[in-house]
Amino acid sequence: MFRWTAAALVALAMLAATPAAQAQRLAARYELDGSGADSSGFGNDARPFGSPEGIPDGKFGSAFRFGDVTDGFIVNSSSMLQPPTISVAAWVRSPTPVGTVKTILSQGGAGNCSYSSYALYTGGSADAPGVRFYIWNGTAAVVSPPGPQTIWDGAWHMVAGTYDQAKVRLYVDGVQVGDGTPASGPIVYDLPGTNNFAIGNYAGKLFGGECIENTAFPRDIDQVMVFTSSLSAAEVAALPAIPTPPPTPTPTPEPPPVPTATPVLDSDGDGIPDSEDTLPAGNLPPIAGKRVQAAAASGELLVKLPGANGFVALKGAASLPVGSVVDARAGSLTVAAAANARGTSTGSAKLAAGIFKIRQDRAAAATDLLLQTPAGAARACAPGRTPPKKGVVRTLSVTTTKGVFRTVAAKGAIKGQKATWVVSDTCSGTLTQVKKGKVSVKAGKRTKTLKAGQRYLIKARLFAARQKGV
Repeated sequence: MFRWTAAALVALAMLAATPAAQAQRLAARYELDGSGADSSGFGNDARPFGSPEGIPDGKFGSAFRFGDVTDGFIVNSSSMLQPPTISVAAWVRSPTPVGTVKTILSQGGAGNCSYSSYALYTGGSADAPGVRFYIWNGTAAVVSPPGPQTIWDGAWHMVAGTYDQAKVRLYVDGVQVGDGTPASGPIVYDLPGTNNFAIGNYAGKLFGGECIENTAFPRDIDQVMVFTSSLSAAEVAALPAIPTPPPTPTPTPEPPPVPTATPVLDSDGDGIPDSEDTLPAGNLPPIAGKRVQAAAASGELLVKLPGANGFVALKGAASLPVGSVVDARAGSLTVAAAANARGTSTGSAKLAAGIFKIRQDRAAAATDLLLQTPAGAARACAPGRTPPKKGVVRTLSVTTTKGVFRTVAAKGAIKGQKATWVVSDTCSGTLTQVKKGKVSVKAGKRTKTLKAGQRYLIKARLFAARQKGV
């Protein structure tokens, strides 16, 4: 039962008094009660992508929980969701602070993990975290002032964004944040990456895997609405009081016959059905110079296969071709590699906390792990930029249990057997720290042996760092 306040009646009069008025303002409404159906009547239904989880305790009925790297709902490109001015709203909930690059909703993607036509998100990787709304006008992404992090208190909160070709505004629980950001011109659509609409993730992540980062919103979303004009502050404040139109009754269909269960195939026994595997099955034996076996151990892992345009999630076990790039910054994995050309011996290692490329020569016993630079960090140490924490731009933690693995950094190659070490490329050089066992560090013609507890820095100015006075 809804309490019909004066504000609610005004909002209903403006937004839903007649079908004609609704058609002019409300383009889509996603109640997320077990599906992505559009209850506005305009047919902009959303289909699930990845594995968003239905939860019973939504703000209005049930809702969905997101967070896995490919979680989201997708709406095919629709002109109704691409007006020159816009208003969007969604209810969100998280019991813990939400970091940056997390997306609540987005329209399109321009490629290279750059921008959407409009989006509600939590800021870029260089920003302080906080919900923001932005639009792309063909010249710049104009961003609203950020919302407070205090909304992540385990309760439901409404966030809304509007653009009227004068200012980009953000509202939290019906109250405007700041004065808005000046902007002009219509929103630009038909971006080169994708023109689809997404809920719970960046649209460009779901189509083409543009981003290394996990851009999925890490918790709960309910009641998403898109309007084809900029709502006033009073209209935004009234949104929570607007009831959902009752659904049209439909005849109860005859129950379908009970289908015969189809056996679930899992050829590599990793708990992930073959139909859901996004990488080659993990039951293929490693071959020197050709492929290794990988198995997820913890956290979130991404893999980019040779020749692929983007990253996909590593779940369970997979066979990875030599030349694959693995992003283990938010997780850990084990890798098994052939230790000789005959395949009669294998080596194994546990890897974590970095991005690396797998390299192996068929005739060589060692498996190389080449450190890779995160996107946008090639000039992380340049003058005028805020240096990364402790000067570390890229790193990798390695624990070898059998065989020889070698980490290849900017200024050295480090290898060890039955050892644990961390190698980091920093603004001032390549640093090796040994946690267990013994490793050798080769830099040019010089080789230095390190034992547990020792560290060694090969000095160099990396990532556009300059000598003092230069």
